[in-house]
Amino acid sequence: MRVLYLPSMLMAGTVICGVAAPKADSRLPHFLTIGGGYSPTGNQVSLEKNVFFFKRVLDRLDLEHAPHHVLFADGQAAERDLQYDDPAFRVPRVHLVVASLLGKTEGLAHQYRSNEVKPNGPSSVATIDQWFAKAAPDLGEGDQLFFYFTGHGGKGEKKNARNIQMYLWNNQNIRMNALARRLDKVSKETPVVLVMGQCYSGGCANVIFKEGDPKKGLSDHNRVGFFATVHDRVAAGCTADVEEGNYQEYSTFFFEAIHGQTRLGKPVKRPDYDGDNRVSYDEAHAYALLTSNSIDISTKTSGALLRKFSRLPGKDDGGKDLWFIDHP
Repeated sequence: MRVLYLPSMLMAGTVICGVAAPKADSRLPHFLTIGGGYSPTGNQVSLEKNVFFFKRVLDRLDLEHAPHHVLFADGQAAERDLQYDDPAFRVPRVHLVVASLLGKTEGLAHQYRSNEVKPNGPSSVATIDQWFAKAAPDLGEGDQLFFYFTGHGGKGEKKNARNIQMYLWNNQNIRMNALARRLDKVSKETPVVLVMGQCYSGGCANVIFKEGDPKKGLSDHNRVGFFATVHDRVAAGCTADVEEGNYQEYSTFFFEAIHGQTRLGKPVKRPDYDGDNRVSYDEAHAYALLTSNSIDISTKTSGALLRKFSRLPGKDDGGKDLWFIDHP
């Protein structure tokens, strides 16, 4: 398993991400974006704007024609599934009085509308399984898959704290080990990159192992991932605020490093830390760590690799973590 393989992307003839520029006749990478909340009250406008920003990044990288499958909230249903704050809206005084009497004043200013993503479908277990059943088998040698999740996450299980949840529309969910099994449907010859911004997302670093289980050894599949935070902490991000300049979530910084611009179009210095005239995903991750002032403790799959192999023999469980190497 080549854990640190990075696919390449181009912008104006310059290598932005990866180990080499693809040949002129090489296939475009495939993108799978899953996002939105579990219900209208959990589907904040920032999640919608994350999808829009990602699309702008792809456009700037001349990847607007690359295959891109988007699953978001309730899909293209007409219902109002998205929560946002309207700066011009003023809560009627009578509502404030009644809410104060009931002790429920939080969220009174929130407004709701239908999402404007125009996705391929809702973010559901069924639609995700449909994509993996139909599209994944067609990916092979020469293809690349970029998996982006911008939504909410839940804690892991008591017996497996890293088996975290990805929340989907209508209160559905997929756990980390179930995601690993779905990713197994992608060819071993197709490198997969994951960027995940939800709470507890670091638990998904274990997808580099067979069935997401370190005890079963490394997967034969070629995967690398970057995550907003570790498996046992919430992440910064989801907000009903419509002002993108206020966003401090992980993928904002990750993608602006690759994009070369902030969400608002302000140029940023490319984080080419090793001076090789390319910005790798690893450098984009480092940029997010150095630039963000949020609560996030961002991590990546190499942390899971260290957690598995940086151990000394112990008397009780056969191994003792070298915490000074593997933390968090």
